[in-house]
Amino acid sequence: MERLRARLEATLNDATRRAYAQLAVRKRRVMADSLPMTLRTYRRLSAAVALLAPALIKRRLKQGKEDPARIGERRGMSRDTRRMTFGLDSRPSVGEVLAAAALIERLRALISASC
Repeated sequence: MERLRARLEATLNDATRRAYAQLAVRKRRVMADSLPMTLRTYRRLSAAVALLAPALIKRRLKQGKEDPARIGERRGMSRDTRRMTFGLDSRPSVGEVLAAAALIERLRALISASC
């Protein structure tokens, strides 16, 4: 009986070691896939500037550089209450249509070449 217990314990210890080894490999992989330092720095600086935005807007108001009637636009709130109609306000530009047409042609060529 003791021999069986020792064998089971050794098997479980071995399985635990392998699990921890796989976890360490996954952790290294996650670190390799993390965001670049420049993007992390940009995000932090953007968040800091967002906290300072109200003070900067007040300063610009005092200096007369902002229109007090339109200050909500600086905060992302528009007073524009126009109703949007789907067909009239969502048309693509000529450049967008030409770019999409060229892309479609290239994709068709790639698909026909691979078939």
